[in-house]
Order: sequence, then structure tokens, then C-alpha cells
Amino acid sequence: MCFTNYVDNPIIGEKMSMVPDALGYNTWTGPEFIPFFQQRARMTFDGLYGKEVENLSIESYRVCWDASTPTHDFLITPHPHCEGLYVATGGSFHGWKFLPVIGDYIVDMLHGVLGADYAARWAWDKKGGDGHSANPTYQVVGDLQQWI
Repeated sequence: MCFTNYVDNPIIGEKMSMVPDALGYNTWTGPEFIPFFQQRARMTFDGLYGKEVENLSIESYRVCWDASTPTHDFLITPHPHCEGLYVATGGSFHGWKFLPVIGDYIVDMLHGVLGADYAARWAWDKKGGDGHSANPTYQVVGDLQQWI
């Protein structure tokens, strides 16, 4: 599931969705994890494996943090306001499977030869919106602050 974590960012003085500082949200943890996430993990586990796992307990939990963009596309682009700064991030929680090939596109962007269609789709300041979603499976379901 996809969620935000809006907290005050002391550097910019505004709320921003960020990874929590507390280690319990970034490392494997035991059964004391957030009850809401325990329930969701159990529901997913049972949904995937059915009766085969009904007597098995989940011994540890971990939140996997990833960056998501409004269209779930990557950001593979020069930063528009900082010359020499390039960004390769974003996506929709399934970018890990692209690791074997995404580097070629990043190198193309760094050399200024990324195809125009990819450059437009992965741009920092993408123009307009055609309703496209690279991965509509993961929609934001809430904010971490409402469950802790």
C-alpha cells in the first residue's frame, strides 16, 4: 500500500512527506509494530497464500520506503534550477525491478541523448496531464500520522 508521511520540515518550514527519523520505521521490527500495518500485512499474507498459512505468525515487519510521483513515472532529468544536478528517482514502488536496465536510460540522460518521448515523460516539469498512470495499482490510502 502507498501512503504519505507529512511532517514539519524544519529546513523549509513547511509540511513535507518524509521518511520518519525513528528506526522502527526503517528497520526490521518485531511484533510491536503499528497495529494497522500488522492487519494489512496479515490480510496480504492470507490473500496470497490462503489456508496454507493460517496458523503461521508474522514474526517481523518492515516498511519499505520509496518515492512516488503523481503519474507514477520516474524522474530521470536534469534539475531545472541547479546546473549540473541530475535526478534519477521516483516511480511507484515497483522501480526495483527496473534496476538491470534503468542505468542505460540514466546514462543517456546524463549525455543528453535520452529519447524525446522518455525525456518528456520523465521530466521534472512535465507539462499537462493525459490521465496516464505508469502503475495505477498503488494509490495513496492515507498518511502515516493517522495510524501512529
